[in-house]
Amino acid sequence: MTRPRDPNWMALAGRAVEATWAELPPAIHEVAVEIPVLLFEKLPQRFLDEGLEPDTLGLFEGGDLGQEDHPGQARIFLFLENLVDFVDGDESRFLEEVRVTLLHELGHLLGLDEDALLNRGLD
Repeated sequence: MTRPRDPNWMALAGRAVEATWAELPPAIHEVAVEIPVLLFEKLPQRFLDEGLEPDTLGLFEGGDLGQEDHPGQARIFLFLENLVDFVDGDESRFLEEVRVTLLHELGHLLGLDEDALLNRGLD
């Protein structure tokens, strides 16, 4: 019996990022497309060394729009292995979770805290 080929998670995540950005209102889209989204197959050791939880799905790094020194260094990280594990390898759920995680991290850029993100269903 042949085993089905695993999806190309990196390519799927890239398409999900593009689709998510395309759905944003114009004013937010204009800001969002300037923020690099870095896709990692695994959570890099440096993040673990900094105290990030091993099952973290995504991370926003940088200042929010309300800060004067904002986003010169802002970026979003998505950790694909953790996303795949979170959805038990289900491709359609993976695409949705990439979208939700990306919007969650974008919310931090917009100055939203964890409670505000939770209230918007982006937990």
